[in-house]
Amino acid sequence: MTNQPLRDRIALVTGAGRGLGRELATAYAAAGASVICTARTRSQLDQTVATIEAAGGSAWAHACDATHETQVEEFFDAVAAKHDRLDIVFLNAGGTKGEELPIADSDFTAWKRIVDMNLSTAFLMGLGSLPLLRQGTDPKIVTMGSGLGRAPRIGASAYGCGKAALSLFTQALAMELLPEGITVNELIPGPVGTAPDSFEPHYVKDGVFKGEYFKTPADIIPLAMFLATQPSHGPSGQTFALNRRLL
Repeated sequence: MTNQPLRDRIALVTGAGRGLGRELATAYAAAGASVICTARTRSQLDQTVATIEAAGGSAWAHACDATHETQVEEFFDAVAAKHDRLDIVFLNAGGTKGEELPIADSDFTAWKRIVDMNLSTAFLMGLGSLPLLRQGTDPKIVTMGSGLGRAPRIGASAYGCGKAALSLFTQALAMELLPEGITVNELIPGPVGTAPDSFEPHYVKDGVFKGEYFKTPADIIPLAMFLATQPSHGPSGQTFALNRRLL
């Protein structure tokens, strides 16, 4: 907690209950930010906040389904009651819920739910954050993209389409907010997990993912910190990727 480039900043991290979201929230808190954590599962959020506070950081949590418009509105009412601004918003919420199938075998309801998890969450949370971001210091939005939004994979159509649309959403929002000094950039982490066997075996050989290097959530933090510390005249509408292949 001695090197704190985000001291006095207020950061919001969606999907902060576990995995990359928890790692991001913890790292931003360690860098001095007061962190607002949100996700669907309250018990997971409580663990994130407890981890941050045990390390001497500042955080609080509010459970919210980021695909649900009313819940998002209630969430931002709670945020506005505690803070008069936001400086950093990391739109990390997303995933597949293990429901992916080839397109020909897909159920539309499940397909739409996955697209919503990866696109509508960013729209609702990004839109809801704008009034407080406009009051922030060097305000910025970061979206969590995926290489699967650039190159399809069998059985990942809904996730890939959601992430592809998220990339364009990032660029469109960046253009719209440019006059206001709010930057919007996309972070693509590449393959991340807790162990090589967390991927399908035919994608992994000796810890390498199709020529990639295998990453843990902590490996994403340097780039996430870079994006959180850029000035308002810094990059916007850009994709920053931790890949070893073409996007």
